[in-house]
Amino acid sequence: MGYSKGLIKIGNFWHYRISAQGELLRGSTKCSSRADAVRWLERLRAKIALEGIGIREVPTLRWTLEGWSESATLTNQKGQVDSMRSAILNHFFSLLDVRIDRLTTDKVQAVLLSYIRGEGNGPGRQKHTTGGANALLLRLNTLLGWALRSGLITKKPHQVRRFKRQEKPRPVVRADKAKDFLAAVEVGTTSKDLQLAVALMLGLGLRESEALGARWEFWDQVRGHLVIGRLEDGEFFTKGGEARRLPLPPWLLERMNTRWEADGKPTEGLILPGATKLVKRKKVVFPHQPGFTKKIVVKAGYAIGLPGLTPHRLRASFATALVLEAGVSLPQAKEMLGHKDIQTTMKYVAVAESHAAAMNALAVVQNI
Repeated sequence: MGYSKGLIKIGNFWHYRISAQGELLRGSTKCSSRADAVRWLERLRAKIALEGIGIREVPTLRWTLEGWSESATLTNQKGQVDSMRSAILNHFFSLLDVRIDRLTTDKVQAVLLSYIRGEGNGPGRQKHTTGGANALLLRLNTLLGWALRSGLITKKPHQVRRFKRQEKPRPVVRADKAKDFLAAVEVGTTSKDLQLAVALMLGLGLRESEALGARWEFWDQVRGHLVIGRLEDGEFFTKGGEARRLPLPPWLLERMNTRWEADGKPTEGLILPGATKLVKRKKVVFPHQPGFTKKIVVKAGYAIGLPGLTPHRLRASFATALVLEAGVSLPQAKEMLGHKDIQTTMKYVAVAESHAAAMNALAVVQNI
């Protein structure tokens, strides 16, 4: 429920929002009853008429959250707004009635440390993590950034830094295990869609959404290339804004040709069609749902001795194969993966394994 005649109740108090002399004024009336708040707002309007706008009151964290929520509903999905509200209300509840210019480093740090010491309530979680604390800090900073842009404060009041996280080795499918992995996928499922989706992800470094959204219109059979993107209302879109034309390796090209012939040599439509639904009395084919490949990738990973393998790690496997095994330069790998920042590409490459390989090569040269 939004403002009514310039007033909205947030917590125990009524807050106001009015336009005066071309500026939007917001704040708390500090009145618990609507009648008192109405009178308070009338006095404020009279004061503005006589004295001008003057200095605006700095809002509390609670009010800032409400103001951001109202603004964010115009550009964000409902689930994103609800997630932000839930995180702030649940974990920053002790600071909700504190003015945002008084959210000092000590206060924010205390909330985050309390969060880390607390017990987790998600599936399989026994405790909160530093990664979760960093996510909370990001949400708080999002609210403060909105307050800065809105002119409610002139600077961020705290200097809390992100917690450092211990990076753990994560599995990748190296070239010498790729054949075994694909074989394990074929043993683990009879679904041709699953088998080809996983092959596209491993062979081209595609995100799952890109593999599931691949279309015959974007496949150049003569040159053996696939353009990565999606169609929305007839318009072509990509995640990074730039189309990637990727050559298929021979083993993947053979699979694509087999699928193309089995499907009757189509010239358009999804390569991996999902459910068909009626939309405005027309049949529309949708891609498979997100997470479509997760179970089989995890299962095949265990089968070849790579526990913890996930669909997105196939993208890292592709990056590792490009740079460490095929000798492709990082800038070229960046373009093939569709990254905006080369630092992102570097994170995908299994650097620790490259160090080990280098030491092994050195040992051979020195005949240790």
